[in-house]
Amino acid sequence: MIIKEIELPTKDFFDKKGIVYKNYSVLALSVYFANLNYLDEINDKNTLLELGCGSDSVVHNDFKGNWFGIDVVKNDRHGKPTLATNLASVHDMPFQNDFFDNILSNQSIEHWYEYGIDFKMAFSEINRVLKPNGKFTFNFPIHLHGHKIFVLNKLNILEKEIELAGFKISEIRTYKSIYNEMIMK
Repeated sequence: MIIKEIELPTKDFFDKKGIVYKNYSVLALSVYFANLNYLDEINDKNTLLELGCGSDSVVHNDFKGNWFGIDVVKNDRHGKPTLATNLASVHDMPFQNDFFDNILSNQSIEHWYEYGIDFKMAFSEINRVLKPNGKFTFNFPIHLHGHKIFVLNKLNILEKEIELAGFKISEIRTYKSIYNEMIMK
């Protein structure tokens, strides 16, 4: 397994993408950057399922291929409709076996427990709908919120569940920023 530490690009990168970096936290910039990298790495002719797609998605907006999204709610916490093509849970998806080339869980895996989702069941279901040699990618914040595995940085527990479901972790990426700055007077 490869572990990469990636530094966020400069303000100019975000400006060119229409993202005013000073309006976003380091976490939000990291998510934008991770998703933009993800889109650069996958084939636009493939099928993509975004788990917990919510009401706004950089991936949905920029992916040129066959995009599907699932979410467990029809509207987000602000009442805005989700982008979901299917209202469904990750532990019981309405898709045939070996259907997707790529599956992305973007800032949602840490919330699955809130809906009674067992990691083992979810990873097995993802494996079922993912094509052989397909790619499952997920990103999440650690030490901030969600399931205790993420808050307490107990990712070794998650790694075991992933491997038990038949996946091999090929790479872990962490993002850091030159924007972190605190001034106290």
